[in-house]
Amino acid sequence: MLAVQSYERPNKRFNPTCAAVGFGVVVYSLVRHTRVNLGVRRKGRRCSMRRCVCFLLIACITITGTAGEDPPDGVRPITLAKGVLAVWYSDWGLFSPNPGPHLIFAAWPDGHVVWSNDRVKGGPPYHEGHIDPAKVTNLLKRFESDGLYSDKVRNQGRVTVDSDFVRILIRYGNHKAEMSSSHELDENRQAIATQKKDGRVPNSKRRMDMLREEPTDQLLFRFVWADTRLRMTELLPLESSVSNGRLIMKAGIMSWQNDATDDKRDNIENAK
Repeated sequence: MLAVQSYERPNKRFNPTCAAVGFGVVVYSLVRHTRVNLGVRRKGRRCSMRRCVCFLLIACITITGTAGEDPPDGVRPITLAKGVLAVWYSDWGLFSPNPGPHLIFAAWPDGHVVWSNDRVKGGPPYHEGHIDPAKVTNLLKRFESDGLYSDKVRNQGRVTVDSDFVRILIRYGNHKAEMSSSHELDENRQAIATQKKDGRVPNSKRRMDMLREEPTDQLLFRFVWADTRLRMTELLPLESSVSNGRLIMKAGIMSWQNDATDDKRDNIENAK
């Protein structure tokens, strides 16, 4: 059975300062409470406790100074980008040996594009290239005129429990669309992603017959998904080079890390 989930979340980031301060206060309270109950009143231990609290406060200040910094050179934001079209693969299976995520495709408004040879599961080898930035902007605007950013389908996830899936993320200013689905992966495994049973195609039925029995909202989701994926492939550059970059995930924030060789090549191309 497919589970329909919403991926519309409040735009909040993890605050490491509050977490560190809260952790310090909890530790201090527990230790102090324990010392009072045991009748411990040694001055030396009090000094030691004060040192611990001071250390935690210093750590909070250090974290605060780095949490709001811009990404370093060579790092392209994805989940926090102001403009991006991205597709990646993840495996949330209980015993998954390689959960990912693995990038499948990403394009930024400056015309930089990165993609994998594997259109379904992503991963290296990666390729990169440049296109006219207007093409990326026009596609982002096209999705807006189509109503993608306002339709309820934009934040749905149709994935089976404890499974792998593909996720599409589109960010354009204050607009956002984030969809997840496992139907491409299921059909690669000789199954069909339906809302009935496990999606296996009986010998007595054809794939088209099963799709015809699907609810309208399921078919609409699949249409929007296929149309979005197709339009993204139209952004692939005619010329490309192998990229040694990698997808990085830190504190739930996804970015693309360019390799030093890639950065040098980009600088040469921009100078031409």
